[in-house]
Amino acid sequence: MYQAKVLLFIKNIILSDPYLFTLSTTYLLVLFVVSLLLLVVLMLAFQLRQKQEELTQANINLINTLQEMKQLSSAHSYFIRIIAHDMRRPLISFRGLADILNNLLKAGDFLKIKAISQDIDSTSLALETMLDNLILWAISQHEPIPYQPENLEVADIMHKVVNIFELLTKYDKITITLQCPSDLTLFADPNALKLILRNLIDNAIKNCSEQGDILIACEEKIDSNMVQIMVTDNGVGIKKSQLEIIQDVLAGRRITYPEQVGMGMGLMLVRDFTIRNQGSVFIESKLEQGTQVFLLLPRANF
Repeated sequence: MYQAKVLLFIKNIILSDPYLFTLSTTYLLVLFVVSLLLLVVLMLAFQLRQKQEELTQANINLINTLQEMKQLSSAHSYFIRIIAHDMRRPLISFRGLADILNNLLKAGDFLKIKAISQDIDSTSLALETMLDNLILWAISQHEPIPYQPENLEVADIMHKVVNIFELLTKYDKITITLQCPSDLTLFADPNALKLILRNLIDNAIKNCSEQGDILIACEEKIDSNMVQIMVTDNGVGIKKSQLEIIQDVLAGRRITYPEQVGMGMGLMLVRDFTIRNQGSVFIESKLEQGTQVFLLLPRANF
């Protein structure tokens, strides 16, 4: 009650005095303008902060995009090297066939010519399928070593991989024996498994001279919940000093370049893709007696 009377008294004084009324009105106007300016400044500051945040986020997105592009480029370059490496060896099987066919034509042995032409067709088809799969695999990946595992029938994949080398082993008189239970399954990326097997078989063939023997034996290791694939050849073998280095490299205990130990890209690919598929690989060899490579991968999950 008292405060209301005081306010009413001040109001009457201001209204009765034109100077005080003008002064108070001016103060109110200035206060209004200042408040309006402060509001505008606050709004501009808020908008500026939003723009800065948007710009920061745009920079982050740009950096992430550049990193993804760099990773994608690296992955595709890696796959190009894989494709070139994987295709080279099977294509060698066609080398020298022209001379063989020419000699058979001169001898008039048309039955053998027909058999060779059928071998060429089947090998070409297998190579075409392999190349298509590799290219599709490379295009679909965004990382150097992809991992899309599934339950796989080992025997089925084994037969498909072995067929790629049929022409090469036939005319080099190398025998490949496959021992694999039809119901054996494992858990791995199918393309990675094929790549690993191609390189193991390729190395075994290179180790063998004419009339060599290669044994591929597969079995389940129940105690370790793994599947073992063993590739054995009776080729030239590996020197002990070189073997120890290769063993360390395959086990990841040593970082080195393939050429430093005479170790081709194939075994390096085997190591990297085996580790990515939760497996392990190790090698045993004796000079002039042959080499054994043991590949361990997880059993299938049902």
